[in-house]
Amino acid sequence: MLGLGRGQPRSSGCCRPSPLRSGSLGPGYQPCDPQIICNRVNHIQTCLEELGELAGKRRKELEDSCQLWAFFQEMEEAEAWIHEKEQILAAKTCGRDLSSVLTLTNKHKSMLGELGSRRALLHQTMKRGEQILAKKRFSPGGIQEKMREVRLRWKKLEEVTGLHQQRLQEALNFFQFSTETDDLVAWLQ
Repeated sequence: MLGLGRGQPRSSGCCRPSPLRSGSLGPGYQPCDPQIICNRVNHIQTCLEELGELAGKRRKELEDSCQLWAFFQEMEEAEAWIHEKEQILAAKTCGRDLSSVLTLTNKHKSMLGELGSRRALLHQTMKRGEQILAKKRFSPGGIQEKMREVRLRWKKLEEVTGLHQQRLQEALNFFQFSTETDDLVAWLQ
């Protein structure tokens, strides 16, 4: 018979219970050598320590994997948010009159505030990505590529946001001028 680990033979007398009462066991009973028991206990303790080390190593690998997938999920969420804002900004509407331009300008200001808070979140996520890269546990290609893609999309979003703000300001100036000229024409008549 084989023992608990590494192909060591198991002593046939080791698995029998120790006699607590004399005479309760048959005439063929021979007690196990105490050295064999000590060897077995030491072997089991060594195996248990190795198992603990392997479990700790596996836990660390799983935690690192969770961090990696959390990073990718946060990057996907950032990309989805960027895409949503790009769709909003793609609509070239700048208003039909002064009140609609003012409404759109207020909405744009709130979007700029949201952009600022998202920028901070994205910066934190990028920092976590760099920390994952520094650990050198995973292939850096996918992480670096995702970070590069999101940085480019973010830069493009900021450019489009600036252009949209400029268009809104031009529309606001135009409608204010138009309103003022209408008031002047009405006053002159």
